[in-house]
Amino acid sequence: MEILDALCAKWIYRNALPLLTTESPSFLAFTRALNPAYKPPSRWSLAGPLLNKDFKNLSLLVESFIQRCVRDGTIVVGGDGWSDRLMNSVYNMLLFVPQPL
Repeated sequence: MEILDALCAKWIYRNALPLLTTESPSFLAFTRALNPAYKPPSRWSLAGPLLNKDFKNLSLLVESFIQRCVRDGTIVVGGDGWSDRLMNSVYNMLLFVPQPL
């Protein structure tokens, strides 16, 4: 069931769905119809352990991708800066890579 929880969490995160989605009666009825033994992760689990694990896995993927782009010389560092209405400076550093991640 751990794999199902991870897949469910990834679906929630990638589509920016509310964490409460997995506790809605309609979603619970849907998952029960697919597999009566499966209990979807709670919003607490989605906001805590599952999110931490998914973030760690994605961070490893991004880090290795960026290292490969640096090694191949296919990365460009860019920046953007402006001031807000209170004259606070805001700067963004961007990494441009040959393909979307």
